[in-house]
Amino acid sequence: MKTISVVTRKGGSGKTTLSACLAVSAVQNSLVTVALDLDPQASLCLWSDLRDEDQPPIIPVPASRITQVLEGADKEGCDLAIIDTMPHAEGSILTAARSADLCLIPVRAAVLDLGAIAQTVDICKLAAVPYVAVINAVKSKALLNEAKQAIASLGLELCPIPIWDRTDYPRSMGAGLTPTEYAPEEKAAREVSRLYKWVFQQIHA
Repeated sequence: MKTISVVTRKGGSGKTTLSACLAVSAVQNSLVTVALDLDPQASLCLWSDLRDEDQPPIIPVPASRITQVLEGADKEGCDLAIIDTMPHAEGSILTAARSADLCLIPVRAAVLDLGAIAQTVDICKLAAVPYVAVINAVKSKALLNEAKQAIASLGLELCPIPIWDRTDYPRSMGAGLTPTEYAPEEKAAREVSRLYKWVFQQIHA
């Protein structure tokens, strides 16, 4: 079983949306998938409550139980686990990072978000796990280029698929869906599919 942790010290970066999108895409690609919600606000669980589908299952998990839950999922034949973490909790993020084959660091193309990357990178380095940044909620090419430059200055690997600020993301999440379910022919869905394929290649390289 492979595990992806979506981590950052900055709140409002889009961790839950990214986690949901990847989990649903994995299910759509016939992977037995489970998602762990470490955030006490339980945003991923609340999204799951809105769904008519029972896949992927979402499990609320305290950080202290990550290892046991992942071991159980592996024994039950899961192919992929995705961990949605909470911000501002270094210990919890470190535990999730240590459990992962890959950490995704979502970051909005904004000064305050970019400034928070270094703290998250330090945690991933301590966990000794591969990590990449995913630029999220991009509003313009100018901001995208600035974000790329800031990330490059940190020597941080960057996912080549940015996530743009598209209305299908909040609309689909509010309906208990993701863009690939909500509007599969639109740009957001194609974006998510490309991101999933890229991430899949990284964890199976």
